[in-house]
Amino acid sequence: MRKKASFVAATALSIPLLLGCGQTDTQATSEPAADSPTESTSPAAQTAHGSGVVEPSQDTKNAGVAADPAATENGQQAGSGEQLPAVSDPCAAVCSQSAVTTVTHPKYGPMTIVAYEKTLQADSAPQVKEASYGLYQNGAPVGYVGPAEGATVIAFTTELVFPQHPWELANETNVDKHGNVFINYVDGVTVLTPTEQGYDSKGTMPPPEGEKAPFSDSGLKIDESGEATIIQKKVDENGHDTGQTVEYAWDGSKFAPKK
Repeated sequence: MRKKASFVAATALSIPLLLGCGQTDTQATSEPAADSPTESTSPAAQTAHGSGVVEPSQDTKNAGVAADPAATENGQQAGSGEQLPAVSDPCAAVCSQSAVTTVTHPKYGPMTIVAYEKTLQADSAPQVKEASYGLYQNGAPVGYVGPAEGATVIAFTTELVFPQHPWELANETNVDKHGNVFINYVDGVTVLTPTEQGYDSKGTMPPPEGEKAPFSDSGLKIDESGEATIIQKKVDENGHDTGQTVEYAWDGSKFAPKK
């Protein structure tokens, strides 16, 4: 049995995720590269089957993403398919990669999800940042989605920076057996769900200040089999912890409360 990996208070890993600047927090679809890096583009749709691997932290800016290394045991790329159209990644040159996750899409083959943090207030403690993510295929950006207006974070990564909520990955990856990819933003969990067209965050990106996302006030546990449970603290109308929790499990199409 593999040793359980428990991440409750750890240094953030680097994972680049492609999110479209100014886009709604929904399904990502690929579009041709925009003329301007500030134009709105949507992340390419992709479905990962759960073979995610968290790569070492990259505390750099403008770090390029090489061709995805994911491959089958015999060295051949799995699920290699059509190349999605390239899009602009406006965060690549100005944001810090906070985490990088490689997954294998059953249709498009190996792909890389890159989580970004863009520091807005460097002199604050903790620093105020914006979260976004990008999608790469064969080293090329094929999707990008930016933060919602007014949404800021302390971190956007695969591990907890502060121990508000549990983050325990017994399967040693932030990808569950169903291909869902999880990113922590300290106050909650972002879930990128694979679809026939790609990944869909379904409103779980960090929300604007004063608003709640479906998995705000939540942590994550993934067991050794790869089954994930999202654990959400129940709070009252004033935002105070009630001491109660709600657990969400995958029902085949979404995370729903356990019965």
